[in-house]
Amino acid sequence: MYHRIVFYLFSWLLFVSCPSCAIGFPSPPKLPKLLYYFHKVTQAQGLSSYNVKRITQDTYGYTWIATQDGLNRFDGKNITIYNKSVDPPRQLVNNDIWDLTEDSVNHRLWVLTYSGLNCIDLATGKVLDNPPAIRPALNLAPNSNFTCEWLAGARLWIGSSNYNGLTVYNTHKHGFEPIEPLPAVSGTSVAPNVGRIWADEYDRIWVFVNNYGIVIYSSQTGRILERHRIAELKMDTRAEADDDRFRAIARISPGRMALATNKGLYDLRYSVRGMRIDPFVLRGDAAHISLEETYWCTADPQANLWFSADNALYRISLASGEVIRIEDADYSNPENWFNGIYHIYFDRIGHIWLSTQKGLAFSSISPSPFETFFQSADRRLVINHANCVSPYHDSLLYVCAEDGFYRIDTRTYVIRRIAAGRFVCANRLMDGRLLVGGDDGLFVLRGDTLAGAETVYPELRRIAKQKITTVAWCGDTLAVMGNYNVGADGIFFWYPQRDTVITVNEQSKPLALASNIVNGLCRDHYGRVWILSGTGCSLYNPARHRIDTFFHTNDPYRHLPATFYYDMVESQGLYWVAVYGTGLMGLDSSLQVRRIFSTREGLANNGVYKVFAWKDSLLFVTSNNGLSLIRLRDSSVVNYFQKDGLHGNGFELGCGYMAAPYIYAGGERGISRIEPDRIPIDPVPAPLRISNIRMQATDTVYDAGDLSTGTLLVPSDVVETALTVATFDYTDEGRTVISYSIPELNTQWIPLGLDGTINLLGLSPGKYTLQIKAVNPSTLFPARQLQVRIRWLPKWYQTIWFKLVIALVALALFYIFYRYRINTIRQQQLIRQNISSDLHDDIGSILHTIKVFTQLARRGKDTESWLTQIEASLGQAVVALRDMIWVLDDSQDTVYQFLERVRQFALPVTEAHGIQLDVAAEGEVTHMLLKEEKRNLLLVAKESVNNCIKYACCSQVSVRFIAIGHSLTLRITDNGIGFDTDKPGEGNGLRNIRRRAGKIHYSVAIDSAPGAGTRITLRKP
Repeated sequence: MYHRIVFYLFSWLLFVSCPSCAIGFPSPPKLPKLLYYFHKVTQAQGLSSYNVKRITQDTYGYTWIATQDGLNRFDGKNITIYNKSVDPPRQLVNNDIWDLTEDSVNHRLWVLTYSGLNCIDLATGKVLDNPPAIRPALNLAPNSNFTCEWLAGARLWIGSSNYNGLTVYNTHKHGFEPIEPLPAVSGTSVAPNVGRIWADEYDRIWVFVNNYGIVIYSSQTGRILERHRIAELKMDTRAEADDDRFRAIARISPGRMALATNKGLYDLRYSVRGMRIDPFVLRGDAAHISLEETYWCTADPQANLWFSADNALYRISLASGEVIRIEDADYSNPENWFNGIYHIYFDRIGHIWLSTQKGLAFSSISPSPFETFFQSADRRLVINHANCVSPYHDSLLYVCAEDGFYRIDTRTYVIRRIAAGRFVCANRLMDGRLLVGGDDGLFVLRGDTLAGAETVYPELRRIAKQKITTVAWCGDTLAVMGNYNVGADGIFFWYPQRDTVITVNEQSKPLALASNIVNGLCRDHYGRVWILSGTGCSLYNPARHRIDTFFHTNDPYRHLPATFYYDMVESQGLYWVAVYGTGLMGLDSSLQVRRIFSTREGLANNGVYKVFAWKDSLLFVTSNNGLSLIRLRDSSVVNYFQKDGLHGNGFELGCGYMAAPYIYAGGERGISRIEPDRIPIDPVPAPLRISNIRMQATDTVYDAGDLSTGTLLVPSDVVETALTVATFDYTDEGRTVISYSIPELNTQWIPLGLDGTINLLGLSPGKYTLQIKAVNPSTLFPARQLQVRIRWLPKWYQTIWFKLVIALVALALFYIFYRYRINTIRQQQLIRQNISSDLHDDIGSILHTIKVFTQLARRGKDTESWLTQIEASLGQAVVALRDMIWVLDDSQDTVYQFLERVRQFALPVTEAHGIQLDVAAEGEVTHMLLKEEKRNLLLVAKESVNNCIKYACCSQVSVRFIAIGHSLTLRITDNGIGFDTDKPGEGNGLRNIRRRAGKIHYSVAIDSAPGAGTRITLRKP
């Protein structure tokens, strides 16, 4: 029994100590790894669903992301969602997107959903109405769906899981074309289920049918050219994997493709004469990978084949056959984003995009300049807070942390804690040993353990319990050590070859410090040691063993003494000193401040710690919030944070070391290894584009994204226009600064916020030029610029036509007023002429008669008779003057008042000559007469009555005025001797009557005959 127990115990120990011998538990392949920093986009950033299925990038730079819950257009910053629930310009027939195909010739994107097809105009971003509802047209069963698509010319080949599995839609004719049906799966009644569609260089369409095989069509005729069943292809037919599914096709070269299936990765070679398919041959530890279930494969322009398998992403060099496992350099995210990569896509500038079940991941796939060491490979040990890092060689790091002293293997990511406790300093001695300082004193690393420093270097016994935090070597004969803790004893000069330690502090003589607290020790090219403290800096000269200079500077912005000097390096003839709270100061040889970098100049934070000079052109500065890269030649600053691949945003005071080709720096959440030569200084610039235009009117919102005409027309009722600028800085987000200017309003450039939206409001109607500029300080290429012409349409009352009409109306009114004024003046002149004529003809003749009678009366003969005549003439003049005043009165008079005026004039005259007068009116006696009308009618009446008295020898005179409606008639009749109207030589009186009647548009009829009297009729129709 005892022997049996021993045997079992020995077997168990052997099994545990040699896991590779355990059946069923093979060791994972030891493949070389390559770290890329992948940016993540999830629903938190606006993605419509975490389940990403397809990715493509259009010619304009937008990345289209197909998900289980809608289509997303991504420009590196903003996401626009297309689905079934949004407004019609972005409305799709279904939310579940299965495939995307770009028509780069016509700038269209064909979106295949679970149950239908949509087409998007890439220039405007709007969904078109061209594709019909193809599900009813094809009579697809309710439990079937569309699976994939491929555009060959004008024909869109669409695969499905039912119907006949394949159909062709003509994108130019907007209709379906007949093709030869796919063969049914042998031995079943199940319709073909198309997994992938692909076109080769021989104008053939390859249709990969799940559980059947490969069917090759002629893309022109739609006839089947070849059929290849899975059994004929000699693909893997393992019993446990009887479900054969085609996942992806990648063209490797003409006549060769890679095929990803659920049974592994295959190498397919073809020609017009036939084809051959074999498992993809991988060497060494990667041999079995090609037999695993493969989700996707694609080839990049550098002759590499990328494929995804369970929980992993691989890259195969097609030239050398080397297989490399790709890993995410972002160790801050504990989730495995490579679990379930169902699409791998390379965009036009070489970025890799991964569709996963956790969201979207993408990377520039240039090796990350940042590599972090925070968690061990088995995830059991973490470095929470690093205080100091000391690289022993390229693959071995020693880290002093708050909770221990650690060793890191940078190749295997194995982290081991050597000792517990708080450690703050590790420095390699000239004899190769590592001197380690902590809260418990000084130690020396011996193998994998720490021993007291005094056990190896007895002369260090007197300082063995000091908390050394910084060390600087002067050659191999002197080590200067200091401490930045409160209560420090100053610095210590250790001479290893002389086994001597000397203390220098504030009280020592002849050397004395300005402060016992030492933040840092650095050497310059003169061999001097810079002793950095909280109040200033002392320069120790080892050759003369004296402190030559003590200096301090002022903060040029706050005009206060600068404090907390932490580090110093030299570059381009200046001493660059890290001053906490101020930034980075550049001092000349006389220690005067010549340049400064702070947050005003773009530094990530003024709380700076360590500074490193790289190739005399770059400065790397750590701070308590980010890493800053300064290019001295143009003073540009680029800031990097945890999202860029660093261990975190915060660094620690003494945690930094430079050993080419790396810079090591750390703090909370571990260590970052920085490789400056890998930092992309000059990436390819992305274009600028207006991604969205939103115009807010009083009662509605216009969503106009079409700038294909070159000019943006803004309707007159729009009160605010918002234009969103897309920079397409996918892997460099947050650094591009966008600004705009409108020269017609202001020549200054106005910076935008983080959303990149330009809001225009309160602009007057007219034409404007919107100039947009994007500057990325992390690159050397010039600013990217975009120019947009805007025409702000005027309101109806602001149009040129309205203004022209107003001008014409004003001119017309002015002309009418002018004509009215002229007519008024003419009428006044005419009235004056008429008055003058009346005065001359009527009153003037009477006055002339009075003058004659007066002269006769002076002669003394029959004076009484002449005076009587004068009196009568004066009476006539008075009557004539009253008539003239009555005529000049602007008020209108009725027919009755007119006849009364005639009676007043005619009755005295007719009675004096024994003539009977009859004045009467007929009809509407209240009809109103105009001033000009009554004047001429009165003068005609007077002229007619006077003619009756003078020439007719009559006994009766009749005056009749007939007013019926608008028709007026004045008839004057006598029973006198009459006259012959046919006799030539009409008198002045009759001519005056005709003239006056014509002025007031009356017709005149004169009826007379010898012995029959005379009748004068004036009629107004």
